Amino acid sequence: MLWKLDPVWLALSVSVICIVSFIVAMAIDLVMGEDGFGAVGNAVILTVGFVAGILFAEWWRINLRELSHVAAFGLCGALGCMLVTVAIKAALSRL
Repeated sequence: MLWKLDPVWLALSVSVICIVSFIVAMAIDLVMGEDGFGAVGNAVILTVGFVAGILFAEWWRINLRELSHVAAFGLCGALGCMLVTVAIKAALSRL
């Protein structure tokens, strides 16, 4: 699905993902404080995780014809990526 998009629609979808990720990342930064990666760092992690979740679903050949499925896999990827990076940061800070 992601590879079948026109370049304009691909750029538009990635920019929308970045904007929404930055808004969510500012809220996460307020909640996490020192344990987070800053607003921009959190936004980058969320954006990369969102796109990685969609690419992972396409790699497993899961049908992503409905927008709700795309959003669900993207959110799972974004939050999973955030969980892994925060867990690694917490583990390294304890050393």
